[in-house]
Amino acid sequence: MWRTIHTVQQSAVRSSLLLRRWASSNTAAAQNTTAHARISHHSDVGVKVGETVNGFTIKGIESIPELSLTAVQHVHDKTGAVGLHIARADDNNVFSIGFRTPPEDSSGVTHVLEHVSLCGSEKYPCRDPFFKMLSRSMATYMNAWTASDYTMYPFSTQNANDYNNLLDVYLDAVLHPSIRELDFLQEGWRLENENPNDKSTDLQFKGVVFNEMKGALSDPDRLFCTRFQQALFPGSTYGNVSGGDPPSILSKLDVNVLREFHRTHYHPSNARVYTYGDLPLTRHFESIGPLFDSFDKLVADTEVGPVPRWTEPCEVIAHCPPDTMAAHADRQTKASIGWLLQKEDAYEGFCQRILTSLLVDGSSSPMYIALIESQLGSDYTPNTGLDTSTREPSFSVGLQGIKESDIPMVKDMIEKTIQKTMEDGFEAERVEAVLHQIELSQRDQTTSFGLGLAAALMGPWVNDCDPVELLQIQAHVERFRTDMADPYFVKNFFERHLISNQHRLTFIMTPDEKFTNNLAQQEADYLKEVVSTLSDESRDRVYEQGLQLLKEQETTPDLSCLPTLRVEDIERKIHQVAREKRSLSTSKGASVDTQFCEQPTNQMTYMRTIFNTQNVPAHLKPYIPLFCSVLPSLGAGSRDYRELGQKTKLWTGGIRLSPLLVQDRNDTSKHSEGIMLLARCLDRNLEHTTSLCSDILNESHFDGTEQRLYTLVKMAYSDMANSVSDAGHHFAITRAAASLTQYDAMTEVYGGLTQIDFMRKLAEQQDQQEILSKLRELASHVFMTSNARCAINADSIGMRAAETQLERLLNTLPSDRPTQSGSNESSGEYSLPSFNQEKLYVPLPVNVNFVAKSVASIPSNHEDSATLQVLTSLLSAKFLHREVREKNGAYGGGLSAGSGSLSYYSYRDPGFEATLKAYNEAPQYLLSGDYSESDVEEAKLTVFQRMDKPVSPGSKGMSGFVYGVSNEARQRHRDRLFAVDREALVQATNKYLVNRQDEKTVIIGPGEDAQTFEKMDGWSIKA
Repeated sequence: MWRTIHTVQQSAVRSSLLLRRWASSNTAAAQNTTAHARISHHSDVGVKVGETVNGFTIKGIESIPELSLTAVQHVHDKTGAVGLHIARADDNNVFSIGFRTPPEDSSGVTHVLEHVSLCGSEKYPCRDPFFKMLSRSMATYMNAWTASDYTMYPFSTQNANDYNNLLDVYLDAVLHPSIRELDFLQEGWRLENENPNDKSTDLQFKGVVFNEMKGALSDPDRLFCTRFQQALFPGSTYGNVSGGDPPSILSKLDVNVLREFHRTHYHPSNARVYTYGDLPLTRHFESIGPLFDSFDKLVADTEVGPVPRWTEPCEVIAHCPPDTMAAHADRQTKASIGWLLQKEDAYEGFCQRILTSLLVDGSSSPMYIALIESQLGSDYTPNTGLDTSTREPSFSVGLQGIKESDIPMVKDMIEKTIQKTMEDGFEAERVEAVLHQIELSQRDQTTSFGLGLAAALMGPWVNDCDPVELLQIQAHVERFRTDMADPYFVKNFFERHLISNQHRLTFIMTPDEKFTNNLAQQEADYLKEVVSTLSDESRDRVYEQGLQLLKEQETTPDLSCLPTLRVEDIERKIHQVAREKRSLSTSKGASVDTQFCEQPTNQMTYMRTIFNTQNVPAHLKPYIPLFCSVLPSLGAGSRDYRELGQKTKLWTGGIRLSPLLVQDRNDTSKHSEGIMLLARCLDRNLEHTTSLCSDILNESHFDGTEQRLYTLVKMAYSDMANSVSDAGHHFAITRAAASLTQYDAMTEVYGGLTQIDFMRKLAEQQDQQEILSKLRELASHVFMTSNARCAINADSIGMRAAETQLERLLNTLPSDRPTQSGSNESSGEYSLPSFNQEKLYVPLPVNVNFVAKSVASIPSNHEDSATLQVLTSLLSAKFLHREVREKNGAYGGGLSAGSGSLSYYSYRDPGFEATLKAYNEAPQYLLSGDYSESDVEEAKLTVFQRMDKPVSPGSKGMSGFVYGVSNEARQRHRDRLFAVDREALVQATNKYLVNRQDEKTVIIGPGEDAQTFEKMDGWSIKA
């Protein structure tokens, strides 16, 4: 997996202590739960400084009480491998090994090697052990990352035996990979006949990484961030595309380059080893030591040097394809100013993080006020903020969705805002709000804490920063408070890092109508050039090579060498979460059903309220996603939106509203709809938090906020439109299933292409008064106690206070909807769009395809539901992975079981015909019985792996509260999973996949391919 600036900033597993927390935390509400790990201080690590254990010498031990952990630094004596162990009472143990891998060009050698190293090794010579282990493990995470200057291989699991298995597979993969040419051809790139079985068909370029990068660089945000980094770091390793630029992949990379790069970079002497959790460090030494001992020390010439500094600022103009989804066709330019900062110590890095955040984050920040509220553009450029993924950090700020003629104005506003901030500094309350968010991140018990630390630490660590210093947050906070008392502190900071910094880049990206065609023509010309040089003998070799690869892909591998857990190792009984249910009475005589779940939340409270929206007038329902998005940001009560946003950060961990659709568990023709309010806070701020919630629910500002709403609408639309190229499979699946059930139709209306179209129309409107009127009407229909049910997660100390404050909040709500004169409910009735096209092509600004096919399915309580889960897991791993990824070169594909639907999908797919053929052939694979009993067992393991992932204390009990899943239903479903066998799979295949007349196919693909589909029978083209 390639990690760019953009993906690092958007990563769901990053630690909020060290990287900016832009992405919302994913809850595990629908997941089955396992026993929650104790998170407490873990000071006894069983080793002492200076002690040598299994060839490792302990260099330092540091207690970090604010994070409830102890950090142990160690070195492998023979090779010099550097290690960090985080001892913490958390059973979701993590391992990662990372190597410093600065690329010398844009051939993608680091990225392709990351893929190929996982395709087989000395001890595990079977094909593709990494993907095979996905279904032989209970891992809570498995992946590999290629960053700008390092490659990292992390996994996590709660099972100690599983940890040993994965550790052995991972270490053998990185230290002793096979690096076979056939694996390179599959994962990197190859020249192959369009039909490998037909020598007369045209030759074309194929390969997983080749297609992945074509897709990645069609994402407008990634393209901008990538070209910006190249321009800011010319002549440096960061001036190269570590993931690989498709033309360079084709022209510069072969398997021998891969082998040499592995020899010089994938060595313990160049490694950073990270372990986390409650397993003893000495146990890790016992496993890792003998493997490292077999290596001699290597002088690895991999250090990234400082970038030569510019003596004057620079301006670069780059191009991108025009965005056919843009709300305003004449506003597609992006302009950003970026500075390369100095590499500093951990504290200075902390200051850079806090002060740049104060400059750009939130509606009260100077840059937000200057840029976003200028109405010149739609949102910040995607590189905005501090980037610490390089040896020397950089800071950038810019505006997208602007007219080309407005570039000088944007530049001027950025420069003037920095100057003004230098003079004015920051309000003390804004500073306290940021520091409060740091305290929250220390208290909040996330399930992926160890993985987040690994992701956040690796970049600075490979560039020789002390990782333990980065963890000492409290010391940095205290020093920062002292420094902020100096009236010149902020001024000196910005003077040093920005004003007097000549390494400043103005980066502009403008649309070019010929951009996509030019790329396609360049590839076609290069293909023609390569083919023209082939002799008849070379053509024969290409053909035979294609047949050889195809034969290997179709051969059932012998997996007997791979370790595995077994279904009998899985706990038969569900883990039950203690929940108390009772009604709270309000002062207005209402009774509100409430769930109380006492958990070790570390002095934090999580309050949720679900408001039923089933009876909201139909014409208002498309507005619900926007309503949820903007309501906490309009202003409420006595506070305008800036003050409300500031108080929200000062007192809470966020107040969020989200649309909720829940399919009936017994009848797919029924579903429920709602809006969920989630507020989380430190116990000491409960009263403030409920007061803010009351203001938002009862007194949001729907008058005089047209300009504010217009800003929020443009930002929301921009975010949705930009997400398509990175999550196209989601949009294709959602649209394909939209005609199958009312639930699926509303899912499309709320979060699919239909919602994007709706938001585009709103973003094109200059007058926002009509929208505000709709939002006000929505609020009057929703926020009342007769519509509400609540849940509280808190610890034993905080629960009583939380109940009191929840009662206080409920008392401020009306018990029922007040009668309103002049209501216009009957006007503007909304009817669901028609989703009945059997085959739909959606042309968008992408250069790969996302192919989905959906059919109706069964409710989750159906006796066959467990069988379908195993069926989709088996078919995805054993057939579709081979056909869609390995043969066709798509980045991924599979079959998913949704709520009332079954959906085939592919991701970043270079074609569509072979993929649709694979979908059609998939049922026959299951009926043929061409799979073993162990394959069925592995499919079950995959299902249990998803079900039994850890759930944070703040989210415990949510499967019952949100989805109405009883313990009895959970246990019944679990029992059925254990009972699934081959006969059940065959019966389910015949019943649910064979001869379906309700198939709906949707392909999201390049705009220029629309003409092809116009000529094909049965296909409609989305306008």
